Amino acid sequence: MLAAMTDTTLIPAKTSPAFYQASGGPSTAAAQRDIIETFQRAPLWLTMAWQDIKLRYRGSVIGPFWLSISMGIMIVAMGIVYSHLLKTEAHEYFPFLTLGLMQWSLMSTLMQDACTTFAHSASFIKQIRLPYTTYAMRTLTRHMIIYAHNFVVYIVVAIIFGIWPGVYLVLLIPSLALLLWNALWMIMFLGMLCARFRDITPIITSLVQVVFFVTPVIWSPSLLDAHIWIVWINPFYHFLELMRAPLLGHAPSIWSYVYAFVTGIIGSTVTFMLFRRFRARIAYWV
Repeated sequence: MLAAMTDTTLIPAKTSPAFYQASGGPSTAAAQRDIIETFQRAPLWLTMAWQDIKLRYRGSVIGPFWLSISMGIMIVAMGIVYSHLLKTEAHEYFPFLTLGLMQWSLMSTLMQDACTTFAHSASFIKQIRLPYTTYAMRTLTRHMIIYAHNFVVYIVVAIIFGIWPGVYLVLLIPSLALLLWNALWMIMFLGMLCARFRDITPIITSLVQVVFFVTPVIWSPSLLDAHIWIVWINPFYHFLELMRAPLLGHAPSIWSYVYAFVTGIIGSTVTFMLFRRFRARIAYWV
């Protein structure tokens, strides 16, 4: 099926280092070509991501909307309890909680799935000549499709509590661009790292669970008072705020944009250097 969608050809399993040298090897040109070819074949990874969704919910009547229903139930339960515990008005807390859980669900699942990006695609990697970045885009697209389904929950909450972002919706464009940019290099970085060192995957899973409690997902940063610096050094907060603030009807801090941009520059540079160096070894690792 994949061969029919692209010009790629089925080849024998990649077992010889000579094959990689012939395909570009650990060079800047080969790494750049890998990225460029991935974006030239956008229909491929879009189809692969959609197939992942269809296979995961095969036989289900409402498919990915089960995730939306589950999130909706969680928001109602947590909203009732925590709005009283935090002494916050329901009309303020429910939209805040909804967007917090939506963004956190996207970021946390992306990080965990990033660890298995190449490992779960081992059968493709060893038999089909495709750019490695294709598998990262497949993972990213799959999670953005799920995020789009969960966005329905926000629409319902916004209607119930009369939330209208207005002109701040425009800020979603740069916010989303920064989020996707950083998500892509993070998937590539963790995908390579976890393919080489399998013990990293459970470490990331445990780390995500811990970070949830120190990130203002269900509580407001203002509660920290003098210890607000704990939030500002937390990278998850900035990416959370970039998407949450515009949908709540106010602008994110300019420092969140600066933080995300600088993180993108540094992360992309480091990831590209590693990809350039170890691209030819990924098939051996998986």
